[in-house]
Amino acid sequence: MPGFIDLVRVNAGKETTWGTKVTATASLMGVKDFKLTPIVESEVLKDVRGSLVPGVLSVVKKIGGSGTLSRYASYEDAPFTLDALMGLATPVFTTVYTYSYGAPTTGMPASPRIQTLYQFSNDANSVQAYYYMCGSVLSKLTVKADSLSPVEFSEDYIGKQVLNGVVGDVGTPVDRTITPIMGNDHSLYIDAWAGTIGATAITPDAYSLEISIDPPRELVYYLGSALPVTWKDNRWKGSMKLTLEFNTANKAYFDAILAGTSNFQKQIRNKFTNGTQSLQFDFAGTNVKAPQVFTNKNGVLTIEFELEGQYNSALANWFKAVAVNGVTVMP
Repeated sequence: MPGFIDLVRVNAGKETTWGTKVTATASLMGVKDFKLTPIVESEVLKDVRGSLVPGVLSVVKKIGGSGTLSRYASYEDAPFTLDALMGLATPVFTTVYTYSYGAPTTGMPASPRIQTLYQFSNDANSVQAYYYMCGSVLSKLTVKADSLSPVEFSEDYIGKQVLNGVVGDVGTPVDRTITPIMGNDHSLYIDAWAGTIGATAITPDAYSLEISIDPPRELVYYLGSALPVTWKDNRWKGSMKLTLEFNTANKAYFDAILAGTSNFQKQIRNKFTNGTQSLQFDFAGTNVKAPQVFTNKNGVLTIEFELEGQYNSALANWFKAVAVNGVTVMP
C-alpha cells in the first residue's frame, strides 16, 4: 500500500552536545506543516582536458540540513520556540509558571534549545521511515495573528545533517493537552519611546499582527570536513507589522509619521490571555517607511505600519517575551 502524508508525525529531543543525536522526548503538538531539507552539495569540476565533456572529476562539497515548521501557537508549547530562539528559561512558580526571555545584546544566547527533530511515518500497512536532523537550531521566527483566527508560528531551522534513523530514535512521547492561542485573546498597548510599556491600552484592537525575529544564524564550516562544525549568530534584526482601525486616535499615529519632524518610535506590547495563561511580546522600534494612505480591511479603513527593531533604554532591550502557563518542565 502507498504511504499517506496524514500519518506522518514530528517528534523532538533536546540535545546536550550540538549535532549529537538524542532520542525524542516530545511529540510536537499543533503542527500544520514540517519539511526537512537535506543539504548534500556536490560539484562536477571543470578542468582543462582537451575535451567537450561536462566533466570527469566530481567532489562532495558540503553537508548540512534545514527545516521549516509551521504550527498553531499554544500557551503550553510557546516555551519550546522561545527557548530555541533566546535561550532556555528557568520557569518561576507562583500560582502558575512564568518563562521570561530577552533578545541578546552583547553575545549569543548562552543556552538555546538545540534539538534533534524527527519526521517519521510508522504506518504498519506501508513503508516505515524515520528521518531526523541533528543539531537543529532555530534561525528565524515569525508570529502571525489575525482577528478570529488561531495565532501561528513559522519557524526556520538549520542543522548539522539529515539522516535516516530507526524506530527506537523517535521514542514514545505521548500527545499533550494544549490550548491554542486565538486572535480573540489579544490585547494591544502602544507607549511613548521614553514611557512605560503596557501603560496605554489601544481600543479598538488591531486587525492583524506580524512579528519577525531573525538572528540570523548560520552553519560554520572549517577545513577538514564537509560537515559543519558549529553554528554562529550574526547581528539580530526584527520587525513588527500592525494593522489598526483608522479612527481618531490611530489617525494621530499616521499623521505623525507623515509629518517627518522626528522619528516615529514606539514601545508596543502584544499580549494574549486565556484564563491564567498568557503569552506576551514586547517590541521597541522605529517606523522606517511611510504607510500607504487609506488601506482597508473588508472595506473598513485601516492604518498599516511597520517598525524596525531598535534598542530602547526604557525597555532595556528591543524585544522581550513572557510565557505563563501550567507547565513545570518542557519535555
